[in-house]
Amino acid sequence: MDDPLLESAIDHFGRDGFDAASTRAIATAANVAMSTITYRHGGKEGLYLAAAGYIADQIGVQIRPVLDLQFDDPVEHVVALVGGMANLMLRDEAESWSRFIMREQMQPTAAFDLLWQNAMQHVVMLIERRFAEATGEGDPRAARIAAMTLIGQALVFRAARAGVLRALDRPIIDEADMAMIHARIETNVRAILHRSETR
Repeated sequence: MDDPLLESAIDHFGRDGFDAASTRAIATAANVAMSTITYRHGGKEGLYLAAAGYIADQIGVQIRPVLDLQFDDPVEHVVALVGGMANLMLRDEAESWSRFIMREQMQPTAAFDLLWQNAMQHVVMLIERRFAEATGEGDPRAARIAAMTLIGQALVFRAARAGVLRALDRPIIDEADMAMIHARIETNVRAILHRSETR
């Protein structure tokens, strides 16, 4: 369900950071009274944590169908999972989330715990497990590092968006670009899993 206050908070906190973001500006952009922030969230810090929880919930809604898919073949499952992450990163609404999340990546607060526990962790752990099944990797740490590198192929298209657009000499990523991105990621994932399996 859309929440204008939390969406405004995500935008302002992501753009300006916690300290610089103005609760008055957040409330004004959401077209709600300042008192709504105190009433619903107890103040600025509570609003910030609620914004993180909202992002985690929205990511969950988008990625849950992929997490719930059943695959006998772990390779196909990893391909689908990383492809699902790419879909998420390429969505326009991920722009405001990514600014918020990037700030938390650089300077983690209690909000990062919400993001990790309620969204990121599930994807990482599932890809780690299925990578180990696909390749026979017996070292959990190595499998987890592999999972993060696989996910990184999707994250780059959001975290390094300006660099991607400049490198492609494009103003936007259009449908044709998205199709090429998905095809390349799938090829990469299969190659990594195959090489890891045969090394």
